[in-house]
Amino acid sequence: LTPCRYNAPLVLLVAFDENEAFVYPGGKYNTGVEDATIVASHMVLAASSLDVDSCWVNLFDPDKAHEKFSLPKNEKIVAMIDLGYANDGVKPLENHYKRKNIDETVKVI
Repeated sequence: LTPCRYNAPLVLLVAFDENEAFVYPGGKYNTGVEDATIVASHMVLAASSLDVDSCWVNLFDPDKAHEKFSLPKNEKIVAMIDLGYANDGVKPLENHYKRKNIDETVKVI
C-alpha cells in the first residue's frame, strides 16, 4: 500500500466513519479528518511515552487500502502509523528539523 514501511512490525490504520462525524452548520464540512488526526497524534505520543518509535505515513493509495481491508465507502482513511523500534543510529531526515520563520507561517489580522 505504501513504500514508507521502514520494516515496522506493526502498522495502525487510522480512519473515521463519515456517517458518524459531527457536521458543521451548513453541512459543507465535518470533523472526521480533524478528529481522526487528533486520535492519531495521541497514538504517536502514547507510543513515544513507551519508547516505541513511530512514523506517520500519508503516502498511500486510499482506494487500495479500502480494498485490502474491506472497508466500507463511509470509512475514510487519514493515515497509517508505523510502530516499532528504530535501528541504532537511525534518525529523522534533516528536513525534519527545519523550521520556518514565524512570519512565514502566521498572519496577524
